[in-house]
Amino acid sequence: MELQDLAKLQASNPSTDAAMPSRLTEAELAPPKKKYTLPPPEDPALKRQRECRQRIALDLGKRYSVSRSALTQFSIYDKRQSDVLAKLKDYAQDLEKNIAAGRSILLYGPVGTGKDHLLAWLLHWAAEIGKTCRWFSGQEFYATFRDMMDRQPPYNNTEAMLIAPYSHCDVLGISDPTPPEGEATNWNRMQLYRLIDIRYRNGRPVWMTMNAGDQEEAERRLTSPIFDRLQDDAVVLECFWSSYRERSK
Repeated sequence: MELQDLAKLQASNPSTDAAMPSRLTEAELAPPKKKYTLPPPEDPALKRQRECRQRIALDLGKRYSVSRSALTQFSIYDKRQSDVLAKLKDYAQDLEKNIAAGRSILLYGPVGTGKDHLLAWLLHWAAEIGKTCRWFSGQEFYATFRDMMDRQPPYNNTEAMLIAPYSHCDVLGISDPTPPEGEATNWNRMQLYRLIDIRYRNGRPVWMTMNAGDQEEAERRLTSPIFDRLQDDAVVLECFWSSYRERSK
């Protein structure tokens, strides 16, 4: 092979060294950065609705979940049930207006008539429109008070601190504020009166269920000052039909 031919061959096939790229920089050697996109901010109204739903669902528990407390799950076997249900539906039609007006509800009657079922249904509805709702049973409320007051500092709380979550919410639901047997203690009545009075003075409704044979018994068990505040411009409904649990046996 002639020298000229060799030069041409080398020119058409450069050496490996000549073909090597230049040294990469640290930036080029670094792995590519992932691009993170922040989710859009949640609509404030939807956020409030979600939080209201979660709060009342936590208070009511599984027994009175949205699905279990739906009106489709409420068995109607007495005309008086239909009358009470119609009045509650009328209240619910203007729910926001009634809540703003501080209009309370009292459902009373014998045990097992579905009073708490109806209360839970209405509480879930209020949460659906973005109202802050809380619920408690009377005996649970008093027990919580006793437990917290008996603790040593700094783990105890003042009565005002314990009442605050229930006094400031838009709607408060209370199930059976008096014991199933016997009378409430003066201390229990004092705590209940304090809470009811705070809400009454601030125009915040209380939706309550209780076991009582008639209105006179309801007033006696609650005491006149509490009953008077509850029934002022309230929807007071008698639930005097046979127990669902007795019918189911």
